[in-house]
Amino acid sequence: MSSKSDDDNTTGGSKGSPLPFTKSINPKESDSSDTRGKENDDDDHEKVANSTDSSGEEGASSTVKRITRQSMRTHEIDQQREKFLSMSLESKRKLYRNKFTTLKDIQTWPEYYHYMLKVNSKTVKQNAVSDTEEQVDIREDLNKKLSIFQGDITTLEIDAIANAANESLLGGGGVDGAIHRAAGSDLLAECENLNGCTPGDAKITCGYKLPAKYVIHTVGPRGEYPKVLKNCYIRCLELLKKHQLTTIAFPCISTGIFGYPNSKAAKVVLKTLRSWLEKDEYAVNVERIILCLFLKVDIDAYKKLLPVYFPVACVDANVNQKSSIKSEEHKETSSPEQTVSDDEEETKENKKETNSASLVPNPKE
Repeated sequence: MSSKSDDDNTTGGSKGSPLPFTKSINPKESDSSDTRGKENDDDDHEKVANSTDSSGEEGASSTVKRITRQSMRTHEIDQQREKFLSMSLESKRKLYRNKFTTLKDIQTWPEYYHYMLKVNSKTVKQNAVSDTEEQVDIREDLNKKLSIFQGDITTLEIDAIANAANESLLGGGGVDGAIHRAAGSDLLAECENLNGCTPGDAKITCGYKLPAKYVIHTVGPRGEYPKVLKNCYIRCLELLKKHQLTTIAFPCISTGIFGYPNSKAAKVVLKTLRSWLEKDEYAVNVERIILCLFLKVDIDAYKKLLPVYFPVACVDANVNQKSSIKSEEHKETSSPEQTVSDDEEETKENKKETNSASLVPNPKE
């Protein structure tokens, strides 16, 4: 009995009956089940593959759409650009937001020097020479290519104006904001396609509603970095050359919120321009480089330094030099009393010339 009981406990029922909760398996059914399992696995793999293909197709489609939109936008920008660049001067002038200033309304540096700085020319030159060891030859051919303009750079009807931009090229404060406002929204649209600009580099766009045909955007250094500031001007001049332009105006780059000391920046600028005009083969084609000055500190700095880097031949100075030579010769043959008297007389004459010169107005202001 005990044996039977053990068998019952082992089998869980009568002898020969199947185990509880189990199902007898037919070999044919087993093969069929394996086949169905494989089919299900294949279906799952196919679904995953289809899903991957679908997401890949969607990603590719999205990329194509994005490229297409970008291409269409670039095409629209190019069309607007060409529209403004091919526009007649008469038609474009109707779009200006402000008054405009033509090149003939702007004095050359020698003209400005003779009319505005005549009374202080010798003093300015002496002070400037004491600040630098560099002395350059008088080059009237270079001097006439340079101007200083105290006014709004957005009013200049010339080939190109430089913009003191930030790295994004998307507009900002100061001269950057003023240029964007005067040019209109088309300028921002083109700038968005330029992918920004690094300090010391420059990029060119159409001027749109500005009197200037082009805007050359350059990013100055934040702080006193002479090489970067120099590169700003060089890159702008290279783009001037590349597009065969002959006139350009520069604002004071980096001297505002970027913190470059005004007088030190002026030295870098004038030295850079002088060197480029002397050495670059394209310089002979340049009609005018205009330095736009707004703040008194910049005006004072350039008035002081321009006679050093772009000295002007002054007729009065030659006359004074000759008179000084004659005076020295006269001193050798005259008595001490006569010499003192002659010196006093010469001083009086110089004072008279100074007083009369201070009354000479600027005919173009």
